Parts: sequence; structure tokens; C-alpha cells
Amino acid sequence: MKEEIQQVSNTATQEASLEELLKKVQNTWMGGGEPSKPVEFIVTMYKEQKDVYVLGAVDDIMVVLEDSTVTVSTIVTSRFCEGGLRARVEKWEEDLRYIS
Repeated sequence: MKEEIQQVSNTATQEASLEELLKKVQNTWMGGGEPSKPVEFIVTMYKEQKDVYVLGAVDDIMVVLEDSTVTVSTIVTSRFCEGGLRARVEKWEEDLRYIS
């Protein structure tokens, strides 16, 4: 019985850790928590043409994207990533692939 309780406790602790990692990724892209501002894409007008814009410098965004992708990949490969958490992580994985 003691071993079962320890196993359940360990699983819950690992799941909570994964939830926290996912929350950090969400906060990075959507705002809230730390950092408080979401990632912003800077666009500038293209050669003063109306309604034509180009994406500004993306170096910082690419670093954040790479970090987020690694974090999400780490979460999804964990044996503790199950159920609703897995579905949310897979959605983030898909969204980050779309951005890249």
C-alpha cells in the first residue's frame, strides 16, 4: 500500500511539473505570468505601399520558438504526459510547427 501511495504521489508530482512547463510556454506566446507580455511580431510598411507589410527582425522570435519547441517536445515524450495534458501539448506542438 505504501508503495502504491508513493507511486501515485510521484506520478502527480511529475504531471504537475509538466503542467508548469507547458504553462511557461503558454505565457511566453500568449502573455500572462512571466514574461507578462506575449511574443510580438513586428511588421513594417513595405516601401510606403498601402496595405503591404513585411515582417521585421525575427531573430529573437526564432530563439523563443526553438526554446518552446524543445520544451514541448520534452513534455510530449514524457511517460507522465497523458490525457488532457497530452491533448494540449500536442496542440501546442502543432501550433509551433505552423509558426516555424
